[in-house]
Amino acid sequence: MPSTSSLEFVFHAQSSGGATHSTSIRQVALQHHINQPIQERSLKRRRMEDTIQLRKQRTCRKCAQSGCPGAGRVGYCSNPCQDCGDKECRGRNPKRPKQQCKVAWD
Repeated sequence: MPSTSSLEFVFHAQSSGGATHSTSIRQVALQHHINQPIQERSLKRRRMEDTIQLRKQRTCRKCAQSGCPGAGRVGYCSNPCQDCGDKECRGRNPKRPKQQCKVAWD
């Protein structure tokens, strides 16, 4: 019988073929220690996937429509400005989105 010092217990299991297999607690603990972080990471990944929210669609700063080509660049927008109604306007300043076009740029 092997020594019982420093957690060197040995388990003997008999398979259906009659052969005896021995596994030490260290091997079992090591295998559990290796698999545990992988399982935790997969659980965290699943939780993050459940909480991911879609971003709102980008809108044109001039006419404030989401389907407008001006959502990429104001020069592509052919609609009138949402504030002043001018077609040649630059639209709202993206650094001051709450202010109207004439106030925000000056």
